[in-house]
Amino acid sequence: MFVCKSERNLQTQTLILLSDFRIFRDFAHIPGLDMAFIKNGYAYHTRLDNVDAITPGSIQHEGSNVLHLVRYLGDLDFATVKDNDQKMVFFDVYGLFMVYYSERTAIFLNLVVAAITLAIAWKEGIKYRIC
Repeated sequence: MFVCKSERNLQTQTLILLSDFRIFRDFAHIPGLDMAFIKNGYAYHTRLDNVDAITPGSIQHEGSNVLHLVRYLGDLDFATVKDNDQKMVFFDVYGLFMVYYSERTAIFLNLVVAAITLAIAWKEGIKYRIC
């Protein structure tokens, strides 16, 4: 069985299904559309997960929904949408909250970690005269 869940359904809790999309919805507040097969939901992302359990009718239903969505989005005018070329880093922390920051911040954080690592290595090298 295939179910198409809208953001509205998720907000009103009329259909509760957890998926990979949840972290973006709940913590980054990114609206979207989640599509899921719910038959044998207990097997989702386990060794019991099996593509053979998906019926051809479910695949047809999903394809039909996606086709209508793509046609709708294709007819929209995106000329007024502001373009943002800034690259971002996104990740969640144990499913508790979403962390995101710009590429510039990521480079800065990496340089800080590298400098601290080198300082510790240099200090330990002097301490044990390994250098």
